[in-house]
Amino acid sequence: MRMIATSNDVYEKRMRSELIITHSTREDILLSALKGHIKDGLDIAILLTGKTPPRLPILDQIKAAGLPCLFTATESFEAMKKISGFIAKISAQDTQKIEEAIQMVERSVDLGALLQKASKA
Repeated sequence: MRMIATSNDVYEKRMRSELIITHSTREDILLSALKGHIKDGLDIAILLTGKTPPRLPILDQIKAAGLPCLFTATESFEAMKKISGFIAKISAQDTQKIEEAIQMVERSVDLGALLQKASKA
C-alpha cells in the first residue's frame, strides 16, 4: 500500500503491484497505473480520494482494465491512516462468518500462485 503524492515520473520508476492511494484528479498517476497493469501485468488496486469525484472517461478505462477502484471523499492521508489502523476480527464462535471468510478466500485467492511467489522470496 502506498500513498502517491509525488510526480508521475517518480511513481513510474517505483511502480509495483500494490494498492495505491491518490487524489481523484491525478489522472497522470491513474494512466500510469493502467499502463503498468495492462503492459507489465502488475496487480494494482486504486483508492481515489478528495472532494472531486474522478472523471467518467478515466473511470471507464479503469473499469475496462478490471482494476479494483474505490472513491472516497476523504483526504489521502486520512484514508491511509484509517486503512493502516484497521484490524479485522472474527470471533471463534461466529462459525457463519468463518465459513464465509473461507469461501471468499477460496473464490478470490489463487493459493497456488501465492505459494509459488512465496517460495521464490
